[in-house]
Amino acid sequence: MAVSLVRVWDGRGDLLAFSGPGTERVRIETGRTARTSLTLRRSGLDAAAPPAPPLDEHVAVGPGEAPPAWLPCADVIVRDAPSRALAALRSDYPGCLVAAVASRSGGWELAVAGWRFALVPLGRAAAAAAAADDVASYASAVHAWVASGRPVGALGTATLTLARVRGGTDQGGGSDRASCSLTASSWGDFRTA
Repeated sequence: MAVSLVRVWDGRGDLLAFSGPGTERVRIETGRTARTSLTLRRSGLDAAAPPAPPLDEHVAVGPGEAPPAWLPCADVIVRDAPSRALAALRSDYPGCLVAAVASRSGGWELAVAGWRFALVPLGRAAAAAAAADDVASYASAVHAWVASGRPVGALGTATLTLARVRGGTDQGGGSDRASCSLTASSWGDFRTA
């Protein structure tokens, strides 16, 4: 989906029962003891909503083609074609908190609040590299992380693990899992972006 409203809930708790098709869970680990589990739902997948209010709501544009009119409104922008530099994307759309672009070397770069990260696929994902839809989920999780007041700098060595629910549960064989680590790179040119 090129444009979507993403709602994010913190933790698992009551949300265990709310794991229908379209649910995504992103676990962020910033150290041995610092783990956060986020549940993501995108508009258009299921009209039902969990009972608790979301931790974060944002408009995500991309991956794929989207009407250009949505870009100035986007909180998260994901571009899977490496035609635009990350700095240019951030300066063209200053209201965007998180931007992710495919790099010319085949990886992904992500910028948020004056920081730039490289997404490095781990495990099974390393063979095929991170898919654009996975990167969009990671970018939405990073948005929720920052919007909830957590420190951006803690993501410099974080590992993100995505579980996308295909059936009615994320237990056993009902989900796809991929992991990436975030590594800090070239901070200087993004401090003013």
